[in-house]
Amino acid sequence: MVSMLLCLLALGQSKYLSLNSFSSTSNSVSFQVSLHNSDTSLITDSGILISAYLIPSKSFINSNYQIFTNSGTASGTLYPTLGTFNLILCSMNYEDSISELFTITSSISQLTLVLSLSLDQVVIGQVLIVTYEILENDNPLNESKDFIISEILNQKIDIVSIETLGYGYGKITIAFSESGKKIIIGLSENLGCASEIQVVETSAKSLNINLSKPYPSTPTEDFGFTVFVYTDENLSVLVSENFVIYVNIDCEGVLTGTTIGVTNNGKIIFSGLSVKSSGTYILTINGIGNTITPINLESFSVAAIESIHVSFNDDFLYVDTDYIVYIYLYNLDGLLYNYMSQIYFINVNLLISGNTNFTTSNGIVCSSITCLEPGLLEVVVTSDQKSSQLQDFKFNIYCVSSLCSQFDTNTGMCLKCAELAEKNNGKCLCKENTIEKEGKCNCINGYTIEKEGKCNCINGYTRYIDSCKECYNKFYNNEVISYYNEDYKSISIVFSESVSNETIFYSCKSLFSLPKILQLYFTSCFWLDNATLVINFSTFLKGQGFFINLSSNITPFITRCIIPDNTFQTEIQTIFPYPIPEIDLIAPKKFSLPCAYENIRIYNLKHNSDYVYNWNYNTSYSSESAIEQSYEYFIMINSLDKGKINVTAQVKSLLYETLVSQSIVIEITDDMKLPIEFNMKNMTTLMRSEPISLKAEVLSKCGDLNFYFCKWNFSDSFYDAFDKPIFQALRSDIVYIDPGILTGGEIYGFYVNCTTDNYWGYEEIYIKIEKSPLEIKLDRASGIISQHEDLVITTFVNDPDIFISTAEILWTCESSEIICYDINYKPLNFNETASVLFIPKETLQDRTSYTFRVVASANTKSAYAEITLIVDSKAYGMATITSIDYKYSNKGEVILLGKTSGVPEAKYQWNIYPKVEDFKTNKPYIRIPCNILNPNTNYTIYFTMTSANSSDISSYVKISTPIAPVCTSFDLFPFNTKLWSFSASDCYSDARVYHQFGIINDFENTIWLTPTDLRNTALVYIPSNTKKITMRACSNNICTVYTKSIITNPCRNLDILNDILTELIWVNVIPSGIIYYGELVEVQEQWDALFKKMQYYFLSEPFSEGFIELFLSCLTAIMNKKEFVIESNIGYFIEMIIQVLLVHDKTITTDEMGILMPIIDKLADVANINYISQLLNILNNFWISDKFPESNPFVYSNNLVVISSRLSSVSLKSYVSPLDSIVLSIPPTINVDEHTIYDLLFVKYPQQKTTFQLMLFESGTFFNDSLQLYYHNIINIESINISVTLPGKFDIKSKYSCSYRTVTEIWIEDLCSISDIEENNITVLIYNQTLYEIYKQLFKSSNSCKTGYSPVIVGSLLIFFLLLFLITDSRHNYKERSDRKRMCLSFYPLVSIFLKYEKTKEFKMVLQLFFPQLLLLCVIGILDTVMIDSDEITDNQYENFKIKNVVPGIIAFITTQSLTILIYYINIIRENSTCINFGVQSSMGLAIAITFIATSIMNNEFCNTFSTFWTLNYLIFAACTLIIEIFYAIVARHFIEQRIMIINSAKVQDYSSDIDSLNIK
Repeated sequence: MVSMLLCLLALGQSKYLSLNSFSSTSNSVSFQVSLHNSDTSLITDSGILISAYLIPSKSFINSNYQIFTNSGTASGTLYPTLGTFNLILCSMNYEDSISELFTITSSISQLTLVLSLSLDQVVIGQVLIVTYEILENDNPLNESKDFIISEILNQKIDIVSIETLGYGYGKITIAFSESGKKIIIGLSENLGCASEIQVVETSAKSLNINLSKPYPSTPTEDFGFTVFVYTDENLSVLVSENFVIYVNIDCEGVLTGTTIGVTNNGKIIFSGLSVKSSGTYILTINGIGNTITPINLESFSVAAIESIHVSFNDDFLYVDTDYIVYIYLYNLDGLLYNYMSQIYFINVNLLISGNTNFTTSNGIVCSSITCLEPGLLEVVVTSDQKSSQLQDFKFNIYCVSSLCSQFDTNTGMCLKCAELAEKNNGKCLCKENTIEKEGKCNCINGYTIEKEGKCNCINGYTRYIDSCKECYNKFYNNEVISYYNEDYKSISIVFSESVSNETIFYSCKSLFSLPKILQLYFTSCFWLDNATLVINFSTFLKGQGFFINLSSNITPFITRCIIPDNTFQTEIQTIFPYPIPEIDLIAPKKFSLPCAYENIRIYNLKHNSDYVYNWNYNTSYSSESAIEQSYEYFIMINSLDKGKINVTAQVKSLLYETLVSQSIVIEITDDMKLPIEFNMKNMTTLMRSEPISLKAEVLSKCGDLNFYFCKWNFSDSFYDAFDKPIFQALRSDIVYIDPGILTGGEIYGFYVNCTTDNYWGYEEIYIKIEKSPLEIKLDRASGIISQHEDLVITTFVNDPDIFISTAEILWTCESSEIICYDINYKPLNFNETASVLFIPKETLQDRTSYTFRVVASANTKSAYAEITLIVDSKAYGMATITSIDYKYSNKGEVILLGKTSGVPEAKYQWNIYPKVEDFKTNKPYIRIPCNILNPNTNYTIYFTMTSANSSDISSYVKISTPIAPVCTSFDLFPFNTKLWSFSASDCYSDARVYHQFGIINDFENTIWLTPTDLRNTALVYIPSNTKKITMRACSNNICTVYTKSIITNPCRNLDILNDILTELIWVNVIPSGIIYYGELVEVQEQWDALFKKMQYYFLSEPFSEGFIELFLSCLTAIMNKKEFVIESNIGYFIEMIIQVLLVHDKTITTDEMGILMPIIDKLADVANINYISQLLNILNNFWISDKFPESNPFVYSNNLVVISSRLSSVSLKSYVSPLDSIVLSIPPTINVDEHTIYDLLFVKYPQQKTTFQLMLFESGTFFNDSLQLYYHNIINIESINISVTLPGKFDIKSKYSCSYRTVTEIWIEDLCSISDIEENNITVLIYNQTLYEIYKQLFKSSNSCKTGYSPVIVGSLLIFFLLLFLITDSRHNYKERSDRKRMCLSFYPLVSIFLKYEKTKEFKMVLQLFFPQLLLLCVIGILDTVMIDSDEITDNQYENFKIKNVVPGIIAFITTQSLTILIYYINIIRENSTCINFGVQSSMGLAIAITFIATSIMNNEFCNTFSTFWTLNYLIFAACTLIIEIFYAIVARHFIEQRIMIINSAKVQDYSSDIDSLNIK
């Protein structure tokens, strides 16, 4: 379509196409065309594109047929459909086209589009009516079709109107704005039709306007006018043609109504027009094109409402109360709108009463409105006079129930209900025993209002039928029973009905008092349901006649009215028979002798310390019996043979003297089934927030030396958690699942099948996942608070299983008077559901104890926290414990952070009860090592702030340490020639017990051989230097360590490499194997094999407690043969250490750093400095992460030196190195923030070149006595000269340089300089914090000493000015000067050169001025040459100019002045002959030339810095020379004045003699 239109554009151009031949048949058209220039010559180009189109006389067929020329001609054939067509041929490469008419008839049915024009010719702007009709085989169409007129050839068509008259039939009114031949194309889907019309220009037409209505002044007024179009300017003849007339308004005004029309017989009427915006406007009447001469009407102004404002006298409206509402209307100038206006309330969302339609003529509406229901009232205000550019004004105001006394308009919540009303689901409702009347709550008959705001009976009475009766909400003694439970390890207290929620909220330990004997074994208590309290004990109970006293705080859920007994107690009854011992023997059903990995172990899973055992077993070949206290029994492998074993255990309870027995059968086979155990017990319970690290241990491979591979399957519940099992592990025998993946409250099955090339084994385990409890913390602790400070407590709620955006909060308060009262003895008012509790200081009662309890609920979980605060009016400020980081572990710490404010110069003190250690600290934070706290102990930690202007303010927290696990015994048994078996017996705790086994060597060092594991046995290698064995039993993050002396006789295997490759295929023995073989390896190949085993284990084993200790033990062992750590493996070795540390991702203790540093020290001799630097930075991050500022630094000093400190800004500025051999001097002017905590890391590497590193980090803030630590960020403080003094052996006669390492690991001599060198140390100034190295220069670098030019420049300037002054003076005629001027000549040489005098005198003065300066410059250079070793001064030591460098200047100054005095005397004071003057001047001139030459020669021999020192010396003493010359001039002036007086006196005498000789009388 577009190509055809472009083809039409080419009509009438110079180059053209010629139709050579043309023929048509009933269904085809053939033609030949050629290309010609304007002179008819043929264009012989080939490949020119020719397009052919068929255009019927009344229809257009969208066909595009393309051919290419061959030597200037082209031929083609078209196949058109029904109709008569024009053939259009054109080329896009040339600018001409040609058409030929032909006729063809076809029987194919088709749609045609017919256009008809109302005129054959129109003038510009005249209306043309285009009628279109779509025909189907020349018949009218019976379905609707879209039709458009296209803008053709960039000739714009103004479409005035479109009118559809029927199916496929209609007319369009158009006009043209330009003259010329126009092609009108109509389009309907794929149909097109083109018609041609000529648009001509005509004479301009004139307009005349007749207003029928005056111009409007407001938006509601309309106006109209009649437009007359005349053929001449005299307005005498109306036009006969129909023209399009437009009405426009200026200044972006909004004109509404019909603004376009067509004239009829030369006129058109516009009516119903209005202006909907404010302003002064001019209407313009115009037509299309240039035919109609536009006319502008006179200006008029319209005033509309441009802003609406609604106001009330109140912030909110009470329901059923009348309120005055004010509505203000403003015009464009901000003034009140003074036209008659209608105002409407629309879109009102609540029921209201009052007017909603207003009329005003002064811009103000005052009316009343009444809310009929509560809620947020939303009303849209509009007006008939508002500007169309003004959006409808919307105002919001809350309608509030009259039962709400305090309402927050920001949140839309009622803060406080009216008297006798309370909140229920966010609404204020009348309380019990009240009724609402006239918007208020009133007590019903017979009740009065108590001070707590309820309608109750008088104190001590309650409602009973229709009256009040004195009573108590208690239980009778006979309504409570207690008894030993069936297990006899717990007691149940059962109440006749449910207890109140308040009772359950109390700590259950405070609700009863046990007999003393039972108190010894009490462990815990809990509410089984709302009516049953269960008390647990650590042992079995037996006894009659025990009473439990119950607390008066136990009240029924349903309020009762009784007179209780004097004492509230219950007797413990025995309702169950004495328990028989529990027995559940655990032993393998089958035991394979070829696959045996340890002795057969049979044990009672339900063992109790009260049990004693009688074991016996028999086989077809032997029998044995024994009375054992132990709950487990071992059958040695060497006593077994194929067959069945019957094992019987008889268990007796010593307390109850009851017996039970159980027998099991073990089949001894020669099957080759791999034995598999998991690292946790079956049906282990884990929290959803804990990761699952499940390992299947193949305990024996039945003699197969090949590797094994494990495949896992899972229960259906596992797959329900996600589409497919999502877990990660580096080994096939391990499954690791991230926290939060599995759903809580489910049991998941894990099935593993492990195979070697010859054997297989299968095992399964089930794990229960529970939901983690909700965590709630408060930002302050119990203690004393000031009455002069607002009370603010912030709640932090966390669900370890899933993120929570909000939690439901409920605060309650209790005091000694049951409920909390403010200072006016009214109930304490606070927001019960806010996460931040805020109570104004004005409401707190002095000497009152408030106990606040907050309950948080989220994700179907709940948790609570409680805090007790005592108000003290004599206390000022605030002191509390704001952060508690407490996770008990043997190497962990209790970290407490205090927060204080309001008291200057306060002192702080920490106390712990029971007392464990005296902590000396004056900081509001403390760190308590867990290993100094006793297990199973309740501690109270107090933080106290003291001040002279306030009573002490204390805050306290309570922590409880867990029960330490206890084991009866542990031992070590030989398993084979190298392996030993650890075994622990009877380990008890109130949680899972993990075991870790190790040894203590000859040096009393503890070396761990296994990770922590639930299994109480382990196969290990025992090193030859073992002195003792040790075991760590851990539970609830507390460990008990056991040691035992033992004598071992380990066998040494001569084939060490084969042993490492075969024996260490068992993953669980790799750590102890590394320690065992670490001292045996003798060649590099053996060490490499052992190192690969270590890599495999520690980079694939999941992390567990004790993992880092095990790694350090193995690391120490493998480094016993340091010589095998070489360049080819050092990178892998360090990378392994780094990866283990990153996976460990926990704080490294100082003891662990002490183990790692000697290892790194050994590696530093071999490793690239980049590896060591990266490793030390990572280590330092983990060590310093939780340290407090000013805590003890970490210091390691050997070949490698490491200093790490956490400092405040004050201590950083006055930093003193903990090592005497290394001095770090940080300028006190260093630009640091006074509230920031900084970390300093200094490392000196044991490289041949002295290499060191200094790094600074930001790690926290300490502001207003509040400490906040975060992960440290490296910083760089530039442009400060930090001085570093390092020990070593240095040659003071040699030259040393200093370089720093860039981020691209390039060394550049910059940002540091050598300050001082002594035989045993060197001092360096550094200007950046990075890695530096110091090295001796073996040769003089071409870049280290560049020639300086400053002395030559100074000398040249002096010579230049000398010559300038001489040349200037030589151009003047010298005459005799007065004595006054002569004195000025001698007063100051610098002035004298500008005054005229005899030439010789002027020449002398110039030489006298410049000679001392040049002589001084030269003598300083000579002395510098003699006194300073220029090789020690390099270009990068400009800052090293010291006092000693001034000595040559002093000597030169004295020498120069000795000559200057003499010259001054000869030139000024003494009268000389001409010969003497000439000699002196010649000598000075010759000396000036010699000194300049000598200066130039010496300058070329020395470095730039040397020249700089030379110039500095000269400038200092040149100034001194000019100053002392003033003194010389004053002295000379005195002598000259005396001489002048003598001369004048002599002249007077001569004159007198002459007069006397004349005899004048």
